[in-house]
Amino acid sequence: MKAVSSALVVVASITLATQGVAVCSQETQAKQKQIEHSHVPRSGSLVDRYFPFRVGQTHSYSVRGESAEGSGQNVRVVPIRGAFSETVLSVQSIAPAMRVIEVRVAGDAPDYKVCASKSDQVRSSAWTFWYVVHNNRVFSECTREDVDALLEDLRSPPSSPTSLDNLEYQLPLKAGNSWGHDPASPKRTDTFYEWFVEAKAPVEVPSGKYDDCYRMAYRTLPDHIERWVCSGVGLVAEEYTHHGWVHHYRIELTKLIAAGSSTKQVQ
Repeated sequence: MKAVSSALVVVASITLATQGVAVCSQETQAKQKQIEHSHVPRSGSLVDRYFPFRVGQTHSYSVRGESAEGSGQNVRVVPIRGAFSETVLSVQSIAPAMRVIEVRVAGDAPDYKVCASKSDQVRSSAWTFWYVVHNNRVFSECTREDVDALLEDLRSPPSSPTSLDNLEYQLPLKAGNSWGHDPASPKRTDTFYEWFVEAKAPVEVPSGKYDDCYRMAYRTLPDHIERWVCSGVGLVAEEYTHHGWVHHYRIELTKLIAAGSSTKQVQ
């Protein structure tokens, strides 16, 4: 995710020699499963309700799709295959309603959007990005310098405009809500060129089936991207489709490992 982006993990059954040990093993597995599957406890914050930012928490995703390469008669469609994980490295409390979350991405993530296009991170097997939470908004930034600039902007007087270029989510998630419209452009009536929450809808991915989820989309004339965000889990799936060229991929949550909270206070 940028989010982002929320999961079920299959724990293998182990056949043991005695019934007593088998029962103990089953209880241990059940506890482990509960830890890995459980949603992070909700607080009064809307962000915490949807995005469980906890140090050590890891989301694992698969990437599947296809893309056309070449030109003319030499065009061929090749598969997109990959897998990556996002691990929360730190959560810094800047102010009561402002936090900075550092996230480490590792793995093979072809065409993954979060900062992978930066010149120093192209095709890298690992990179870092940041989420900035301000009230009920979640921004993403690719460098610490960008984070500091955004924080300065957010500290400005309310009358000062704040850039929404990297605004990933604006809560609450509710069908019909939208964000990210360019204020310099006329407001459209077709919900294009802004994030628009289209519906509350269940989604099923390799990590399991989730019911308390919202499907949102950013639609343009040449392409569109859809996301499924689930309460207590975060980003569960993302799908990109280009309308004029064969290029499509889908990211799905395969595993979520929850972790305890560890917040660093920053003056």
